[in-house]
Amino acid sequence: MTKGFDLLVRRTSRRSFLVGAGGVAVALPFLATLATPRRASAWTPLANGPKRLLVVWHPHGLVMDQWWPNPDGSYRQVLAPFASAGLQSKTLVLGGIDHKVTGGHEGNVQTALTCRREHHWGTQNWQITGAGPSVDHVIGTLIADGGAPRRLDLRVPDEPGNDVTDSQLFYAGFQDPVSQQNRPQKVFDTLFGTVTPTTPTEPTVDTLALRRRSVLDAVLEQFNRLRSRVASEDRQRLDVHADKIRTIEAGLVREPVDPADLPTSCGTPPTISGVGSYDFRRYAEAHADLLVHALACGRADVGTYTFGQPGADQFAFLNEPTLGTTFERGGANYHGAWHLYSDAGERGDTERTWIAIGRWKASIVARMMQGLSEIDEGDGKSALDNTMLVWLGEFGNGGGHAAGNLTVTIGGNFGNVAMGRHLSLALDTNNPTDSWRNRDRPGLHQLAVSMLNGFNSPVTTFGDYNDVDEEVDPGPLPRLT
Repeated sequence: MTKGFDLLVRRTSRRSFLVGAGGVAVALPFLATLATPRRASAWTPLANGPKRLLVVWHPHGLVMDQWWPNPDGSYRQVLAPFASAGLQSKTLVLGGIDHKVTGGHEGNVQTALTCRREHHWGTQNWQITGAGPSVDHVIGTLIADGGAPRRLDLRVPDEPGNDVTDSQLFYAGFQDPVSQQNRPQKVFDTLFGTVTPTTPTEPTVDTLALRRRSVLDAVLEQFNRLRSRVASEDRQRLDVHADKIRTIEAGLVREPVDPADLPTSCGTPPTISGVGSYDFRRYAEAHADLLVHALACGRADVGTYTFGQPGADQFAFLNEPTLGTTFERGGANYHGAWHLYSDAGERGDTERTWIAIGRWKASIVARMMQGLSEIDEGDGKSALDNTMLVWLGEFGNGGGHAAGNLTVTIGGNFGNVAMGRHLSLALDTNNPTDSWRNRDRPGLHQLAVSMLNGFNSPVTTFGDYNDVDEEVDPGPLPRLT
């Protein structure tokens, strides 16, 4: 620790924290003033390669011909938010990647990132789970030098319910799904409002009240003292950091505290102002902001973000006049509405609905990329420059349950692969939006190998290459260089 800061800042092996009254700790951004030589590590990133991973997943698919860019590279309707945010130079759009293990809903999700046939633990089609670790977990273990990965897994739930759910996509190992957090406020409290009691007793009423205040208010005195002692460049970083925490806090959906969650000594908790109910859009935005800041603050090396499948009412904010009719005719649910687009061969209004929803999802991914790009990590690089973001979905054409030509959008740093391009990796590039599987296309196995190579792992295979529906080659994705 740099002399003179030891009374203000608590340092762990990876990050620095500003500690205030009541044990509230706020993670600090990179500050050159506090920098110390890093300990030796068995894992070394590629030169100018990524240091963290963010995987975004959506169910079903997108409207393919509106996701795939124009021949001149300009973005069509689905990826328009990327263009509006000026992110094209930091984006790589990859077409022609197939899911080689299986297809259809049953097993598709469980095998996508494990690249192994799903395990059936019961007799029903839905009684399945992953049969090995997913590539995100392997990368997290690599970064942790073989230890437990430091990860943050968030899901935007279909409806209010449990705080935590088991993922169907991300796995730590055989039949070992990763737990995903559903409620933004609890995630915020865990990340930025950490309370460390001085004695191993239940929190007191005063401590709980402290948690409900802004975490910045709890460390304001210490923040101002630290700000006055660091270099001018670091003062700017602190100001940006504080503004982001305030913004996230202000946008969170506040929910009432369940008295059953509190020790009996607390009595009746006070009412929290701004109480709100479940809102898919606000949850999505809050989770995006939390994940960005957690990764940039070093609270996690691997982050995952999963979109749920809510009903039409949760998409009302889109103001798309075709949405209500599309969902109603599709059985009033997300899955059935997708089938109108493909199975019934409908376009027109149904297509407009799914373009609008896909464009909104792209805006959430763009929000994460833009947030990371605004965080300075020194050496002239932003947090986005040091992050590999992989956004993919269950299918290419979502309605047709087609496991071919998946929508894969890469952001940030893909292991020094040139960005600002769109590439169809199929040998036959005449129809870049064809969604049926084809032997001449690479598979998710090769995407996983490319991801691992980007984190300086020299592997040439990942998963199982024998028990697959369609033959897949070893090695990374072809034609990236």
